[in-house]
Amino acid sequence: MTTMAEPATNDPTDHQQAPESGFRSRPKYFYLGDPVVQGFKDLIAKFHPQPPREEPLVNQEPPVNGELPANEGALANGGAPANGGAPANGGAPNNEAPPANGEPPVNPAPPNDGEPPNNANNPPTHQPADQEDLSLLSHDEIEKREALLTRLQSDLLPLLLEQIDELCESLDPLVCRNIPRSSFPPILQIQAELEPTMDQIQSAMDTVCPKPINLVASQAKDWHLRGLKSYRLHFLKSEFDQGWWAHLCQGFGEAYEEIQQWGFCSERSKNQFGILTYIDTHGSSPFNLFYDSVMETIQLLQQSELDYIKQSWKSGVAKIDGILNSILELLINRSSSSSAEQDPDRLSQPLFLRHPVVIRLAQSAIPILKLSRLLILNLTRHVSSHLQWNHELDSFTEMSSDQLQSLAKLARALGTDFSHLVRLLLIADRDDPHPAFTRRDLAHWSRRFKERLDAAMLLVFLHLLPSEIPASSTIAPPHYACLDKSWLVSWNQALISALYHFQSAAKALDNQPAT
Repeated sequence: MTTMAEPATNDPTDHQQAPESGFRSRPKYFYLGDPVVQGFKDLIAKFHPQPPREEPLVNQEPPVNGELPANEGALANGGAPANGGAPANGGAPNNEAPPANGEPPVNPAPPNDGEPPNNANNPPTHQPADQEDLSLLSHDEIEKREALLTRLQSDLLPLLLEQIDELCESLDPLVCRNIPRSSFPPILQIQAELEPTMDQIQSAMDTVCPKPINLVASQAKDWHLRGLKSYRLHFLKSEFDQGWWAHLCQGFGEAYEEIQQWGFCSERSKNQFGILTYIDTHGSSPFNLFYDSVMETIQLLQQSELDYIKQSWKSGVAKIDGILNSILELLINRSSSSSAEQDPDRLSQPLFLRHPVVIRLAQSAIPILKLSRLLILNLTRHVSSHLQWNHELDSFTEMSSDQLQSLAKLARALGTDFSHLVRLLLIADRDDPHPAFTRRDLAHWSRRFKERLDAAMLLVFLHLLPSEIPASSTIAPPHYACLDKSWLVSWNQALISALYHFQSAAKALDNQPAT
């Protein structure tokens, strides 16, 4: 019987002498990897949401003594092929029993290719999943789930990350292949520690998030749930369901297949876990994906709601800065109109505004952008600082998830509003403008923008201002300026004035002369 050649390790003392036939034998300690491989397989069988199927390769080795391979055995029923032999039951096909008492056969109903039959064995797939309304949780249930959630983020998840880190270090190929006798026992110990940790995390998740979350019902009424608000639990459950165990089990599978390929296992690798394919599909190795997902989840669960808002505003502020620069360029570059008119390529690009009325309109929009940027920056600048007011604020506000998400999306929404404003300015500056149409759009933009900021300011007043602001001017007044009610009132008055001047400039489009 011919055997497949096995890769040899770098340590000649761990190998037998190669036979004269030229084929290399297994490593001397090939059996040492069997318990490790079995340990990984047990973890995969227990925790993988959809374990990969074992599909043995066809004709891995030539037949012995002329025997046919296992999947090419003798045909059943005395040599008749299963799908082509004489039908059983006196001529009736296998799937059609003979009619009873001479009754004519009943023609079977045609298969329904569009939808599986609706019966007990095949329930309809279009029924909605059973979802949970978090706002209906009892006080005792809230306390129980909060305790488990705290244990998850502060104990179980960090412990699992530490164990996976130790496992990755123990699976160093150079160490495992050169000193297998001392390398595999620590891996077995880590496997023994991994299983109870994963069991506890699974049990905690089954209690904290037992069902899919009904976001429509939960987000509007979960202001009292503190750490169990739906935006947190929805993220936690999504990350858990979509990746944690699948990533880990993929990593376990890759690990034991490498051990098999090194030759330290009596079972050959079947290549069920495609390492390169997984990286091409997901962009990284499974253990890295697991680590990033768990770290992001821990960060979300541990951060205060104020920190969550600040984190969400970062990209929006950068977008507002970019749009402000774009409007300034449209105004500054108008002086280059004479040279641009001589260049057809430059005429196709909106490098400048030409009409005086539109130029004044753009100029009146600049204070609106600057005031919006000032509010966002002032509210976020000291959120993560160690000033006294930040410690006075509780980690959880009485905002619902809907309100939190609305406030968290404020900066990004303002950036989108200002992008729309730039498009309206360019439309108004065309050679064939439609003043009434453009003016209505600008008026609608102004109203929607004001309503968005009014709603945000109400949430800031109700939930984000600290209960007390130090009155002494010696306690770093600039740090508290953005949180002072009088500052916010002055800011709001300045915004109202800026919007008034913008609306007045928009009305002047009616008198814009045709070109």
